[in-house]
Amino acid sequence: HPEVGTALLRLAAACAATGDFDKMKETAQRALKIREHACGPDHPRLVAVLRSLARAEDGLGESEKRLQTLGRALRIMEASVGEEGVELTEVLLDLGRTHLQLGHAAPAAEHFERARRVEELRWGRGHVEVAQILVPLAEAYGCAGNFVRQHRLLEMALSTFERDLG
Repeated sequence: HPEVGTALLRLAAACAATGDFDKMKETAQRALKIREHACGPDHPRLVAVLRSLARAEDGLGESEKRLQTLGRALRIMEASVGEEGVELTEVLLDLGRTHLQLGHAAPAAEHFERARRVEELRWGRGHVEVAQILVPLAEAYGCAGNFVRQHRLLEMALSTFERDLG
């Protein structure tokens, strides 16, 4: 029943809070099976469960599995909201962070750039929400050796933070 899946998803979040990523993964996988059965394999309601599963995989050091899980979540969201839907941002950021952890600077930058574009459409260029994306984007460019771009992005972020946050 879908309510069991919802309870399992909340239990997975509680497992994360205690650092029990094995239990979190097991619980998220159970929730995923229930949601897939209730909604189908490509329904947008699966995305929250997939992101929970990906968090467990991250906690367990399973970065390649995490990339696959987040890739599926992104495909589902793109089919649901299109290429520039605001709902894509968190999955794009998760993918960018995972690629960065693995030292994959180019795909990390691509995901961060895409998240930036989505948030710029939503909030405008100089918004704090956009500036928060500039920081990991700058890190990706630095990882790739493009220190000029890294510096420029960090200056942009800092300017926005100082202007809006003090």
